Amino acid sequence: MIAGQRQNCEFSGPNAMDPDGAEPSFMRNSSPLHHTLLLALLAVPACTSTHRATDDAPSGPLPKLEIPQEALRHYPGRYRYNAETGFRIKRDGGRLFLKFFGGVPHELHSVGDGRYQCREMPTTITFTTETEQSPGWKHTAATLHVILDDGSRQTHRRLTVDQITPREVLISDGYEKALPVYRTLLEESPDAPHISERWLIEAGRDMASAERFEPAIGLLRIATELYPGSAATYGSVGDVYRHMGWPHAALMWYRTSLEVDPDFPSALKAVVELKAEHTAREQARTTRASSGRHVVTIRAWIDGTDLVKVRGDKVWFEHINHSLPGTWVGDSDDSGNEPTIIDGVEWIPQWDGRISDAFTADRELLPTEGHHVHVMFVRASIRGKLVMVEQPSEDNDYTFTMMFDDDVLHGAAWYEVELLY
Repeated sequence: MIAGQRQNCEFSGPNAMDPDGAEPSFMRNSSPLHHTLLLALLAVPACTSTHRATDDAPSGPLPKLEIPQEALRHYPGRYRYNAETGFRIKRDGGRLFLKFFGGVPHELHSVGDGRYQCREMPTTITFTTETEQSPGWKHTAATLHVILDDGSRQTHRRLTVDQITPREVLISDGYEKALPVYRTLLEESPDAPHISERWLIEAGRDMASAERFEPAIGLLRIATELYPGSAATYGSVGDVYRHMGWPHAALMWYRTSLEVDPDFPSALKAVVELKAEHTAREQARTTRASSGRHVVTIRAWIDGTDLVKVRGDKVWFEHINHSLPGTWVGDSDDSGNEPTIIDGVEWIPQWDGRISDAFTADRELLPTEGHHVHVMFVRASIRGKLVMVEQPSEDNDYTFTMMFDDDVLHGAAWYEVELLY
């Protein structure tokens, strides 16, 4: 699979289903709202839910009705989904969006009579408000209702400022601080669906599908701590690393899965496949070595357009638009910086305007004088465009330039290319 490319709306991996191919047991027993929200709203923006729609579900273009001002004023906020997580209603101008903690935003469209629908969600949402007041203080609180298939409503109240879900702790503070919170949740409700092994695995996969890899791995690592006897939890961490294009990390977690259960079929299959992929890469590298000289392999997290420059033993970026390479931003308390990997070495660029500092290799990547050099792409794993801008020559001080051009409407993606001359 091309690194960073979305192929379907759900993360696919060896542990996505029970070994017999059936739908996971907690999914079979979950509510229609769980099917609707976790599988539809946490998936990538272009997905279409595979679950049965209600009579009110959008079957074509949604009406373009203006969102009432009262809704824009009172509905935004954080809402409780269950004791583990929640979602946020956000306002952007005259529009409303629904976003699960760790997911991607989906626009809510007014369909009249106080009802709202999302293209990715085959159900209808309504809101109710009530005024809460005390001496010197007045507040309008909103409650969100999801209309289920049988016409009943499932209610989700807005969270107060001091009500923080475990998922928010994970996203804002990371794995180490979230782990004791999840341990407490399991101790308080050991049989609750929202802290079950299956819930944690599927929620981690959903965040991986939304390309929220750090909290996804964090939640799945928590699952390994809460359920250490489960081979599926370790295998799921391996699945995410494999999805990210990190085969060595994936292999480590698959092997841990097999230490728990030596016959766990999905981990056995993944190990065989990863070894075969490694063998194929080595054979391809040997073949290329006989016809050209390796320059460098560059792997970068791209969300926009960037030039990559190579001269002598140096590699650097010239940023053109959107996000700087490696950076990503979520909510106000949620951002990160993924390292660029050059021949296996991690590097976080430092920026002076739109030009980064230079990575210095331990060898000369390209000759800097007296040579006629023609650089070639021999392997590329990209989502958008890869453009060869300029070959090294005496006129440009023997500098090679290529361009990563990503579609900014679909989030960031990993771009990897190997060069030789």
